[in-house]
Amino acid sequence: MKTIHAILLLSFLAVFVASCGDNKAAENKNTTEVIPVKLLPLNGQHTGTATIAVSGQFTTDDETMLSFKTGGIIQSLAVKEGDAIKTGQVLATLNPTEINAQVTQAQLGFEKAQRDYNRVLHLYQDSVATLEQLQNTKTAMNIAEEQFKSAEFNRSHSQIRATSNGYVLRKLANEGQLVQAGTPIFETNGAAAGNWLLRVDLSNKQWAEIQAQDKATIEIESVPGKTFEGTVVRKTEGLNQTSGTFKADIRLNGAKPAAIAYGMFGKATIEPAGGKVKNQANGGDGKSEAGRTTGDGRSEAGRAAGDGKSEAGRTTGDGRSEAGRAAGDGKSEAGRTTGDGRSEAGRTAGDGKSEAGRAAGEGRLQAGRTAGDGRSEAGRATGDGATATNNGPWAIPYEALMEGDGSTGYVFITNDNKTAKKVTVTIGGMEKDQVIITKGLEQAGALIISGSAYLTDGSPISVK
Repeated sequence: MKTIHAILLLSFLAVFVASCGDNKAAENKNTTEVIPVKLLPLNGQHTGTATIAVSGQFTTDDETMLSFKTGGIIQSLAVKEGDAIKTGQVLATLNPTEINAQVTQAQLGFEKAQRDYNRVLHLYQDSVATLEQLQNTKTAMNIAEEQFKSAEFNRSHSQIRATSNGYVLRKLANEGQLVQAGTPIFETNGAAAGNWLLRVDLSNKQWAEIQAQDKATIEIESVPGKTFEGTVVRKTEGLNQTSGTFKADIRLNGAKPAAIAYGMFGKATIEPAGGKVKNQANGGDGKSEAGRTTGDGRSEAGRAAGDGKSEAGRTTGDGRSEAGRAAGDGKSEAGRTTGDGRSEAGRTAGDGKSEAGRAAGEGRLQAGRTAGDGRSEAGRATGDGATATNNGPWAIPYEALMEGDGSTGYVFITNDNKTAKKVTVTIGGMEKDQVIITKGLEQAGALIISGSAYLTDGSPISVK
């Protein structure tokens, strides 16, 4: 009986161990499952633009508050809000009784001063009046003349006339109202000239990115489905204390929309001239062309010419190698080693110098790697064993961005085409079908654009 129990117990243990082994195998299989992905190399040439979305109100920048030169009672207002006006048109007048009386007084005073002067002049010619008396009467006459001119000037400004062709934006007073000198009566603009500006608010960062003459695309709610071209004509050099923002003016170019008015809301997308990005690419000091980089370290199709120059697996430089032969401080010939730690046939020559597609010179990579002082070849990286960095910004597809939140998000990249790496990125803006990334892809070799939903940091991948 004990023997039967022992046999049953052993059988159960065997089944249990087998099942555990199967579970572990399944777990290992899951953890090592390779995810197929698509990559977007970050060494292309397509250019995009980091745009800035802003909004504001339309203005003509010549809005004017019109008022009377002197105080008085408003006798008439010739226009109302929204009326079109022409240069020189009379818009309002004061009751002229008081100002006419002032002009008359000044005129009479001037005429009396003229008579006094003429009388003293004749007496002086007859040697009866002194020179001092003549000079005093002449001065009094000149003063009276200027007072008369001033009174006439004030009377001419007892009327308000339009300063330009445009529209009445606001009427701020009514007929019969007593107003003081300088009290605004109308607000007008020169909209008839069509010089419309979209005045927008800018954050500190946006202000720093845009410059005068940057291009912009403008949308107006009153003209749905249509966009207008514009140009940034100026930006303020000081912060608006009321809004806490900077201002910029975007001038409408070309044909002006008919349905536009002062204060109307508008949106614009500005393309900073300095915001050009290399889509999925950044070519530092060396410019890339179809996998070829020219710059301080120029590479062509896996060939690098720099301080350490390589040609098809042959390297010449401080440590020069040819087909597995190295000539330099450490020279090797066909599997033979001479010198201090000199290497053979594709081994290491000199102070860590490598041959035949290895690294030559102080950690320099060749044959599609990197040659020279941080110079890049075929989209790889170099510089004393360092990886070349892309400075951004980058334009990437929407589907590559995972869980974006405001100005941050994350993407998956790979530097060896075998392992996915999760990195956090900073979002600078959005275009029609792209996201502008300003930070986070400096060390990325390729961006994973398909299959990201199945990845975790460190997941093995295969490129489809």
